[in-house]
Amino acid sequence: MTRLLVINGYPLSQDTQRGEVIDVADSTLTCDDFAAHPLKAWASVGGLLNKKDPLVCGGWVESKISTTDDCFVIGQSGAVTNLLSARGFSASVVLNETTLMVTGGSGLTGDSEDTTEFVSLDSLTTSGRPMPSGNRAHCLVAINSTYVLMIGGEIYGQNTYWYSIPNDLWTEGPKLTKSRSFHGCALFESQAHDGNPVIIVTGGSSATILTEMLDLGAQPLEWTAGKSNVFFSTKMIMQH
Repeated sequence: MTRLLVINGYPLSQDTQRGEVIDVADSTLTCDDFAAHPLKAWASVGGLLNKKDPLVCGGWVESKISTTDDCFVIGQSGAVTNLLSARGFSASVVLNETTLMVTGGSGLTGDSEDTTEFVSLDSLTTSGRPMPSGNRAHCLVAINSTYVLMIGGEIYGQNTYWYSIPNDLWTEGPKLTKSRSFHGCALFESQAHDGNPVIIVTGGSSATILTEMLDLGAQPLEWTAGKSNVFFSTKMIMQH
């Protein structure tokens, strides 16, 4: 992946409603005339499906003064599908290029949800096994076609959980060194770790510490501090 679509967010305005494409390989190249989201919303989730369809779901909507369950393909008119319930502050990750996995979040009551959902453009949204408990403002990383790792959040803090895609099962993962919420995460191959796949977590509203990394080729699996110090970050949706 070399390009990143940024759309919606806070403060709510026509500027943030409009999509902007950033070339990750060349920061001097940007495109700010991408199609706009139909709604002024923030705390939505999304991903690129079928290598061509930027799907954005849920979030808090200004005109409704509430959350929405609508999912939009940016550039198309009207909602193309829906979440099973309206919410914001969820986390999402794309599975097998065709499905958006969406977990947790909160609705109007503010209660954190424990739901696991799978959104596709080819079928109705389906539910998976609920998370161990409700959570929001967390992060998801797809490790491979078998596992996803859920990281931190306002409720889980330092906790992480593996999700087995074939078995539809959540199990406890390695704890972060500090609690994090509203953080960003990504998976990449690290030459500093002998080419191993590494998960990087950065920022967050409660973590004034160094970036953390999890080397998936090391034993035992333990989070270690990185070199960059980030005090707050929005969702980082870059996935390799």
